[in-house]
Amino acid sequence: MGSCLKCAKSENSNNNTISILNYPRNRVLEVIQWNKQGEAEDLIEKRIELTNPKIVLAREIIHKNRRYFISVCTLPGLKAETFAPKVCQDHCLVAEDSSSILMAIHDGHGSEGEKVSSFVSNELENYYRTHKQEFANSPKQSLILATKHCDEALYQSGISITYSGTTQVIALIQNNEVYFANVGDSRALIASGSSRPATACYSNDEWGSILEDLKKARKYPNAYPIKPFQLTTDHKPDSDTEIMRILENGGCIKRKSNNGVKSGPHRIYKLTENAPGLATSRTLGDRIARQIGVICDPEITFHTFDFEQDEFIVMASDGLWDVMSNEEVVNFVAAYKENCQKEVVQPSISEANSSNSCIAQLLCEEARLRWLKISAYKKTNVDDITCIVLDLNKDNNGSFTMETSAEKSDNKVMPEMSPHTPHADRQKEILYKHVMNYAPFEAGRCP
Repeated sequence: MGSCLKCAKSENSNNNTISILNYPRNRVLEVIQWNKQGEAEDLIEKRIELTNPKIVLAREIIHKNRRYFISVCTLPGLKAETFAPKVCQDHCLVAEDSSSILMAIHDGHGSEGEKVSSFVSNELENYYRTHKQEFANSPKQSLILATKHCDEALYQSGISITYSGTTQVIALIQNNEVYFANVGDSRALIASGSSRPATACYSNDEWGSILEDLKKARKYPNAYPIKPFQLTTDHKPDSDTEIMRILENGGCIKRKSNNGVKSGPHRIYKLTENAPGLATSRTLGDRIARQIGVICDPEITFHTFDFEQDEFIVMASDGLWDVMSNEEVVNFVAAYKENCQKEVVQPSISEANSSNSCIAQLLCEEARLRWLKISAYKKTNVDDITCIVLDLNKDNNGSFTMETSAEKSDNKVMPEMSPHTPHADRQKEILYKHVMNYAPFEAGRCP
């Protein structure tokens, strides 16, 4: 880690590390018991056994005579109330050749979500390995075409995708640049000491009061001047770039309601039925949702490394971002990555700690602590959590650029504009007013 981080650490940071970086498999949770009126009736202790990682990997990667350290982890989720293991629907991919490094995370959903994410992950790897020259010549266009190919192959796969699909975030590193292709609500960021403006991001405030005490008890050292810079956009139904397309295609957007009390994220539904209920506006698969404006078009961004300032990249499924902010993730990784193992091929089956685990696993374990607190209070599933941490070697200078796939680039072939995009200013104005008439946000007159 650079000298900037060392200056930011306090004298007792080692003691803080020892107290935080221990994650036993067997835990005792305080679980709230609710009565039929929705009132907290009792607090009981429940012993649970946490799931082992589905995958853990940490190793060195040499690319263009530069050393990177990569760590990967997937933690399967748990069922609500019973805390029994559930089917893990996350898949991740790390592949490389002489000209590039490819990293990807697929977060499946629906009854066939595990099959979908596994299929798309394998299909993406095959496409990458059989189109090496195309990726080398036109990385942005190749990421767009690769996503389109995976979606088309999924529709021909025989897997039932009526209400099943997957999100996708891809990172492609070539020389001193990294390109991202994002579909859905997984996310990628870079931690850097650069002075460029911070980026805005989606924030899930619903769990704020539940996690307040836990956050105070597990506060990480501030990594300043290292800050997070988000390199992808979360495709949420209620975001400005997604609303119009959903409404124009007959969809509606609302939150779940229980006895008049709204909870959870905004979701996409058909006007005529209470389905599909997607919490993201872009996916691969999802045949029914595709009819109401959900698309698989990837948003392409890129970043030129500044190896004097850039520290590491974090990519993760929403299982991480729903419970940890960008700042918390960067502070955690910056503070503790040097205490962790650089090479791991087999996860610990008893207790995860810095002596036997990589930084990606400990970050997932930290997020799972928060999910356990939420689940004990709200009777929700503990989500699957997948993350990839790429630790950068700092040598060269660079600059920062972001570009969406809809903007003009040096690639001559770009995807056509979605037919769902409104073209008339008047139509936009009417739809916008229609949306704003619902408070705090309800759109499309859902059933």
